[in-house]
Amino acid sequence: MGAEFLVRSQLPNGEFRTLLSTDFDLCKDVVSDRSPFVTTFVLQSLRLLQAPGLEDAAEKALGFLLQEQDEQGFWSYWTRESPKRSLVPPDVDDTSCASWVMSRYGRSFRDNRTAVAANRDREGRFMTWLGLAEEENDVDGVVNANAVLYLGGGQETAAACEYLARLVESPESELGSWYYPDPLSLDHAVSRAAWHGVSSLRGCRERLLARVSDRCAGAGHPQNALGAALAALTLLNCEAEVELLDRQIDVILSRQRDDGSWPRAAFYSGPRAPLPRSVWFGSEELTTALCLEAVVRYSSLD
Repeated sequence: MGAEFLVRSQLPNGEFRTLLSTDFDLCKDVVSDRSPFVTTFVLQSLRLLQAPGLEDAAEKALGFLLQEQDEQGFWSYWTRESPKRSLVPPDVDDTSCASWVMSRYGRSFRDNRTAVAANRDREGRFMTWLGLAEEENDVDGVVNANAVLYLGGGQETAAACEYLARLVESPESELGSWYYPDPLSLDHAVSRAAWHGVSSLRGCRERLLARVSDRCAGAGHPQNALGAALAALTLLNCEAEVELLDRQIDVILSRQRDDGSWPRAAFYSGPRAPLPRSVWFGSEELTTALCLEAVVRYSSLD
């Protein structure tokens, strides 16, 4: 049912919906936004699913992403159709996620590896915004993990990997991402890069498991579907077939709605650092994609 929901909800241009709200719970003042970012996560999920219409949906989504790449080879947060597109420059996060998923599907696109790899600060960490000087830029943990996911291991990502390893060991790692409010997002992003071949991050797995366990055991941690999916995917990426994984899958399954979707929740936030967070982003399509990825991968363990 979840896969069918994604097929039904895809927009005519191939995009999957993004919602914006000034309310963290995405309940009040919710409006549609136009961005390629959510579509990159849905495409990763579609690769694992089998249901009628998914191949066509993936083709449309890939075509949408390719159309959104600019002449420099970059992706911006907002689409060409959005009146907000010029508010921010192209960024490493969208560019890395879109480039990586296009590569996973074996699709050609304008080469951007050299430019992305060069967008680093004095310490070798990836800066968020492409084309901005270091003093106008910022460094975000999840953005660095997504850049490493795309570029892979090697000299150009060595400093970023060291930064990420220090970050997950730090008790202050909740401050490691400005744009992603849930610390599980950092765990998921680092583990995803490790799972997909960045060997220098595999040494983080034990610490990531401890972080997820502590986070999910905490009385204050909201057991929403998105958080459960991020936790489950981190555990799967760390190859941890533990009771905690079973519990996260149970939470996911219990939250699925009658139409096959899972409820929206805030996955990332804005505006640009260091301005205070005042808008949050997510959608049913994004949560559904991550939940489906977790459930399908969990099912394959049997």
